[in-house]
Amino acid sequence: MIKFALAGLSIAFVTATTAAAHDVRPIGRAQAEQLSAIEQGHKNGQLTRREYRDLVAEQARIADLRRQAERDGRLTGREVRSIRHAQHDAAHRIAAERHDRQVNIWRRWKARH
Repeated sequence: MIKFALAGLSIAFVTATTAAAHDVRPIGRAQAEQLSAIEQGHKNGQLTRREYRDLVAEQARIADLRRQAERDGRLTGREVRSIRHAQHDAAHRIAAERHDRQVNIWRRWKARH
């Protein structure tokens, strides 16, 4: 009986420490890459002012989501999945906006001259 109790406690401990040990580097790396793609699209005229503003606001919301999740000092699996899902959606939105053929005429002209 004691062996089962110890086994149960050890499984609970391993599960708890695994959940608390989520690596947030991929989240930060994805955030940086997305901000870079937004800035690049803004500079070369692929994004209109409104698209740029909306995409930057979306990145700010994702950063707030991460800050709220990290408030207690660790991220749970659910929080990591939620942030990654938001980043995944943002990545698709960035790609769609950069390739939707709406351009910032002034930036395109300025980049060429």
